[in-house]
Amino acid sequence: MTGNIDEAILKLHQALSLRKKFPEAHFNLGNALLNKGDWQAAIAEYSEALRLKPDFLGARNNIGVALLQGGDADGAIAKYHEVLHLKPDSWVAHVGLGIALLKKGDRERAIAELREALRLRSDQWQVYIHLGNALHDNGQNDEAAAECKKALALNPNLPKSDWCPGTSERYGGSGRSVRNRCEKVERTFLRG
Repeated sequence: MTGNIDEAILKLHQALSLRKKFPEAHFNLGNALLNKGDWQAAIAEYSEALRLKPDFLGARNNIGVALLQGGDADGAIAKYHEVLHLKPDSWVAHVGLGIALLKKGDRERAIAELREALRLRSDQWQVYIHLGNALHDNGQNDEAAAECKKALALNPNLPKSDWCPGTSERYGGSGRSVRNRCEKVERTFLRG
């Protein structure tokens, strides 16, 4: 996988050497860099895409993703609020905001944001997983299990022991396994 990312980064740099004012290429380069874990370079590319195309909400949103990956939950929250100010029905920004709020320990607001994301777009199994984890962390295990079941209905191939916070103990999974999987979803799912 790293080879493919490295190749993509090389090709995107080549494309940008030919055409510097190409916001989509900066955005895609930011995504590739974020996949490699270079969140600072990703932010620089998303920022350049946004400078070239100020209404590029995907770039604005992904700055939030990169900030969160870099450990700046407050910065991510601010960026997601910017997106939601411009586009209140951005379900992806609601998810990002919910995850950032979870990182800050604000479970109630996180749960509300994740529920809003699902109100806007109920076909995303990954959001049910995040909501299930938030509910589980909040001691609402029955509700967490119900959200897990919704995720499984949308994606029956999910291994229950790895994904379902409300049922992981019953299936021999661990909380750490759930967290590791959700962090992986977080890194890949929110890029817009």
